[in-house]
Amino acid sequence: MTYIKIGKYTTTHGLKGEIKIISNIRDNDLIYKIGNTIYIGKDKKPFIINSYRKHKHYDMITMNNLNSLEEVLPFKGNDIYIKEEDTNNNMIDMFINYDVYNNDIYIGKIIDLIKSFKYDYIVISDKRIIVPFIDEFIINIDKDNKTIKMKYPFN
Repeated sequence: MTYIKIGKYTTTHGLKGEIKIISNIRDNDLIYKIGNTIYIGKDKKPFIINSYRKHKHYDMITMNNLNSLEEVLPFKGNDIYIKEEDTNNNMIDMFINYDVYNNDIYIGKIIDLIKSFKYDYIVISDKRIIVPFIDEFIINIDKDNKTIKMKYPFN
């Protein structure tokens, strides 16, 4: 079973078990849809989403059977995951650890992503090469071999 990290539970809101999540995904309203299952922490403990709303730059959710501050606090600071099979194909988060080739030359692995207002960016290996994740630069994504071929004009 493959899990994809979609965010981090940063803090609580109110007394009824609502949590704040900093997400690193697109289509948040599809992922945090009521009835969907998320997994929290290294043990990937499953929870069903009971409610969702956006507040500033946070995704705010409540989960079934967690109805108080005391019940959600033990999970604070943990990463939030979903199963890869539950994702849509446009999530760039699933491409972390993919090998990247620019003009058929290996340049490294995707180690992180950066969300911005207009584009998402991939961060490639320890050199911290940052490339916009847009069709103009991405030529091919091979999910079976976990590789991305791109054409980017490096200086």
